[in-house]
Amino acid sequence: MKPIDRFGKLLVEHFRDQSLGYLQGMFEGKWKAPDQKLLETKVFNLSPELKTTVFELVDDVLIRPMHDFLFAIQECHDHDMGIEVVVDGKPIAEQSDGLHGEIFGRAGWIVRFSKFPAEKEIAGSLASAKFISEMLKRIPEEETSVQ
Repeated sequence: MKPIDRFGKLLVEHFRDQSLGYLQGMFEGKWKAPDQKLLETKVFNLSPELKTTVFELVDDVLIRPMHDFLFAIQECHDHDMGIEVVVDGKPIAEQSDGLHGEIFGRAGWIVRFSKFPAEKEIAGSLASAKFISEMLKRIPEEETSVQ
């Protein structure tokens, strides 16, 4: 596995998956710590539809700081700010044209490394691919109509 992907796997497993796993445990009433019981009881008693919404919300709330963190690492590298994430002696920012994009898409870290479904990422990739395809189909028409 490439160093950049090892980093991505670590980030997805220990940031996103750990947090979503914790939330899933609350939905199932798994946690026994007294300081968590009040919140867990509230979450456990939510309707299935509301649990799905909360799960999607928490996932979105987790992905945003992952994106921003990766963007910051890329910016620090690009502007020689003295902060690098190095795996196997190689700065990961050198291995990407934008670290913040590595988590997204059908081939992104979330889809490849998460134990939680990533339908939103796959759907977003398909929608983007369709949009790009449609735009490319229009280019020859636009060029010929301008002349």
